[in-house]
Amino acid sequence: MVMEYVEGQSLDARLQKSNPPLTLNKIHTISWDVLSALDYAHSLDVVHRDVKPANMLMDQSGRTMLMDFGIAKALREERSLTLAGTAIGTPDYMSPEQILQPNKVEKVVKEVGYMEQPPHFEEVAIPADAPYSYRERVTGLRRMSLNFRFRLNSIVLDNKALADIPRAITALSQNRDRTNVQILGFADSKESPIQNQRLCEQRAQVVADRLRAYGIRVETAGFSSAMPVGDNSTDDGREKNRRVEVWAH
Repeated sequence: MVMEYVEGQSLDARLQKSNPPLTLNKIHTISWDVLSALDYAHSLDVVHRDVKPANMLMDQSGRTMLMDFGIAKALREERSLTLAGTAIGTPDYMSPEQILQPNKVEKVVKEVGYMEQPPHFEEVAIPADAPYSYRERVTGLRRMSLNFRFRLNSIVLDNKALADIPRAITALSQNRDRTNVQILGFADSKESPIQNQRLCEQRAQVVADRLRAYGIRVETAGFSSAMPVGDNSTDDGREKNRRVEVWAH
């Protein structure tokens, strides 16, 4: 495993009493970054096993990265890094059952499907306020169960979206008809209408390029800030609205 060199400080250091408390927005951003990293690791059947503030590094741009996979476990490997039944991690951040029954916990987590959540296609009602051009593109199609989301005011996929790209490719490759795949981009209402339209078209193109590289034929379109799925007056709502939908037969 290779990891980039990062200049910054650990979340543990940031949380010291001498520093001002984190804002709710920052807490949300940190949580999203860490959970996205865990989701990506789990999609590869890798369990970190030592998640704690000291292993979360905040770089100078504000991103939070999950570090120190030194005692991670690859569930697909036959060999384990530790003896069977051995608890491993930092006790202060471990649940009692993880300490007492480590093998049972890993078995239950995998059985309930937390490690992998393959996307599927579902028939959904078209919103009443959907533009006519949107209706034309998606009528008769099914929507993929995941959306791709982006960082604020950018065309950069967030960590979870990067993890979801291989899953989407697998789902589309197994789909019975790959000739009519619609990649539809959306934006929040933070910028001007012109900027929003440009952003949502570029976001759709980013996802489309990833899929085309695997021989999947797609069409793209952008719908600016139309049909919001979240409240544009909140950070969480705007984050949900910065999305790309995938539709197919």
